[in-house]
Amino acid sequence: MLKTRHSEMGFSLVEILVSTVMVGLVLTAVATVMTLSIKNAAQARYRETATQLAQAGMEFFNRENALLSWSSFAGFFPENANTYCLEALPAATQLATINPGTCSAIETLQENGGVFTRQAIVSKSATNATDLQVSVITSWEDGARTVTVDVTKVFRKLAN
Repeated sequence: MLKTRHSEMGFSLVEILVSTVMVGLVLTAVATVMTLSIKNAAQARYRETATQLAQAGMEFFNRENALLSWSSFAGFFPENANTYCLEALPAATQLATINPGTCSAIETLQENGGVFTRQAIVSKSATNATDLQVSVITSWEDGARTVTVDVTKVFRKLAN
């Protein structure tokens, strides 16, 4: 009579293959989540940097408005909407040194590993012709799309 041994324990080839596939699926899922997390962190960092650059651009206009008379500040800008490149922000009361027109490919800001473009659009307000509306727009490329951050403020002549 032949005796079979049931005491030999081990894994069959099928069990090893199934466990290997399961480990592979888990590692793939973890790698995907980590990749998305890193991408989202970079996007958040770029958005934060763009917001800071846009706010710094708006502070330039706030400062100029505070230092110049209203007629000098508002009179600098023509009646129709104009775009100004804010690659670098000039020192106080140097409004005339900002570059009119859109930014060229070389007029960029490099911050936190990203390349940003900062422009201001200055126009007469739609609600009151004596008011100035300033929008500072900071943009950067994210793959095939352009992402923008926009900070807008309306400047009004203060009553005497």
